[in-house]
Amino acid sequence: MVNLLGPGFSGSGIFLLLLAELLLGGRGDGDAKRRRLSQRLPRHSGAPRATVAAALREAGATWHEALCFAEPPEIPVPGVKLAQAVPAGTLLCQVPSHLHFSRTQCEATMPAIYAACEALPSADPEKRGEAADALCMAWLLSSQRAGGAESSQPRAGGGQAEGMAQWPALWRALAAVLLGLGQEFEEQHPYAWAWQGRQGRSWERTSSAEPELIAAQAQYVRTVYGCICDTLSSEHVPDEGIFLLSWLCLLTRRFRAPHGSALVPGIDFLNHSAAPNASSDWDEESGSVEVRALTDLKAGQQLTISYGSLSNPLLWRTYGFTLPCRTEPSFTCTFSHEELRVAAEAAEEVEDLPNLHLDTSRVTDELAAVLQASESAGKWLQKLLARRLEQAPELLQTKTLPMDTEDDLIRIQLSEPSGLANVSRNSMK
Repeated sequence: MVNLLGPGFSGSGIFLLLLAELLLGGRGDGDAKRRRLSQRLPRHSGAPRATVAAALREAGATWHEALCFAEPPEIPVPGVKLAQAVPAGTLLCQVPSHLHFSRTQCEATMPAIYAACEALPSADPEKRGEAADALCMAWLLSSQRAGGAESSQPRAGGGQAEGMAQWPALWRALAAVLLGLGQEFEEQHPYAWAWQGRQGRSWERTSSAEPELIAAQAQYVRTVYGCICDTLSSEHVPDEGIFLLSWLCLLTRRFRAPHGSALVPGIDFLNHSAAPNASSDWDEESGSVEVRALTDLKAGQQLTISYGSLSNPLLWRTYGFTLPCRTEPSFTCTFSHEELRVAAEAAEEVEDLPNLHLDTSRVTDELAAVLQASESAGKWLQKLLARRLEQAPELLQTKTLPMDTEDDLIRIQLSEPSGLANVSRNSMK
């Protein structure tokens, strides 16, 4: 699965808010402004996930008969388990690309949405494409909501029940399930916390940069919606709650594929593990995403895949969960543009760099850009690391850390200084 902005993207609050202001351009009318005031995600009863499995088989995809769905308290969160044992190498799921909720398929299904989004005031075609992707998902959910209830009527500026037939049956089945995620996102995802003003109270005593980063990213999503309201005709604009739900569905459920990101129905139900028991790979020959058992699996086991080697801060800001500290595969830390500017003593070379993201598992694009900007980059990095380390002395000096904590925010606070310490040691060599 993939973050729309990429797992390494964090953005500084200042940069994203300035971008938001540029995108909006001071335009808008009263109706558009009223649309932006909604802070709650829609609450609907989702359809059983088994309907998606049935639709997958009907569409010609593979969904192994051993797969079934499980709910808490049987497993911690809703997921997929094995109803019977299967040997290593078993093909458990195979979904061809024409069934994916991808930009290619969406543009072919709803070309008017993508044509309309070309008018959005952004010079970056990828940003316009991201907005169109979310808008397409919003229309799919709106259509399913309007057509899924016998007495429902199309909402002003947002009803397309008459267009239900144009959506593939598999997508409609998926939409019926996704409509039920609003409450789950409100309770668990940090974007929803930020939209509702709940985030600040949860982070009062942390030195982490995550609150600012998440708030800026959440605000960016609402800015995109406001820009859509200001630029597109009302016939293309769903209500904000549905749009925010759509963005979160794509943010948390898309996979990276050779031809861009895609939400792969069925496979998006699989949970993440640092030690997965199944692989999820792109098969060039069949043009499909395939899931295969990595080892012999017993009946009753939950089927898990890897979303990538992501630190707890990245897992949290993308998916809304963290891993036990002892299993965290990498550490990350993000510095804002202002922090970078101060460390570089306002050097011209950093003026165009929005942020600096460090990851112990790889050289990030942001780090490469800083290193290429100046011969003094090493000194800037040392200043940044030293100043951030000073902000969390208690965590670094504590002899007995709560490594087994289940609290997401504590896990993040433990992760960031661990990453700083690792990067700092390497940078001093």
